[in-house]
Amino acid sequence: MTGFAGAGFIGNTALMHAARTKGYKQVAHLHGKMMPPTMILVEGKPKHSFRIYTDASDEYMFLISESMLQAESAWTIGQELMAWLKKTGLKEIVAFEGFPFAQKGIFGFTTGEKNLQGYGIQPITEGAVSGVNASLLYEAMKEGVDWTSVFVPARLLSTIDYQGIMDAVQVLNTMFRLDIDTEQLSRMSEAFTRATAARQQQQKRGSLLDRVLSR
Repeated sequence: MTGFAGAGFIGNTALMHAARTKGYKQVAHLHGKMMPPTMILVEGKPKHSFRIYTDASDEYMFLISESMLQAESAWTIGQELMAWLKKTGLKEIVAFEGFPFAQKGIFGFTTGEKNLQGYGIQPITEGAVSGVNASLLYEAMKEGVDWTSVFVPARLLSTIDYQGIMDAVQVLNTMFRLDIDTEQLSRMSEAFTRATAARQQQQKRGSLLDRVLSR
């Protein structure tokens, strides 16, 4: 599964939450001149921004990046990743992405035989995949590896969209029966909503005061 930084930071945050909740271990990272010079703190420790996690049985693998990968590097990164993934016994790839959709619902497409509607995903016939996911999709098609893209509506684009993240985790639970707890995400979503409402109210009061003083 892939989760790269994008709209609402949905894909990367959902997979990172899943990895932490399930106790998955980091087994590798991606580093090189094509990667943005970014290090992040994870549980108080500096980590590479592009990390790979697996479960204890190596059945599931999460590719997570908090960096916005440059388009000109995407083809090469995708090719190198696919060459490495093939050595691990890769069977399919599921990509989670946040997209600025206006309508509600989870959308997606697959090159395999997955019954997307059975997982609560509305199949789409038009759209686009970009960046490293596009490169991986191209390589997957060449190698005969099943690919599924899951597009989660991002209500917030430039900050963390907790509702979108919970929606993505729900798909993970439904599709792979991972039983990932979302209580922490729900609390964070509620706290963010309250903070946003308070900030908006404060801005309204400030605007009203400015109008009064300007009379």
